[in-house]
Amino acid sequence: MSDLSTSDLATRILADHHDMDELLLLHQEALIEQDMVEALARFEVFHARLRAHIELENRELLPLHEALPTPRWRTQVYALEHDKILEMAAKIHERLQGPVLEKGQVQRRSIIDLLDSERTLKNVVEHHEEREEKGMLPELGLVPFLAP
Repeated sequence: MSDLSTSDLATRILADHHDMDELLLLHQEALIEQDMVEALARFEVFHARLRAHIELENRELLPLHEALPTPRWRTQVYALEHDKILEMAAKIHERLQGPVLEKGQVQRRSIIDLLDSERTLKNVVEHHEEREEKGMLPELGLVPFLAP
């Protein structure tokens, strides 16, 4: 466990969720501008923050969640989602690191395909964050339960 208090931990988790959404949008803006160097740089900032965030949750939250007698979702659900999110982000990162050989329509369509992949990642991340914010964090007493 870290030196973070439970309220600091909740604040950090929720701030990370917001900040990562913004970092991914900044990356996507660079994609739309067809600035692949900047898009890669921005994605790398997002990806590093994502990995650090998941490491924090795995280290701090999952052990606490595992000790709950009857959680809404099993701890393994969160852990498997973390693995899936990291795998998806790594594949996108790998694609961004590849050479940009084409220009014009081919490049634009490649960017569209990349944005589609990122939309899938965003959907998984949004669903996961919602599960944490409505399930795990309230169950651990870190935030109040939200009305459905």
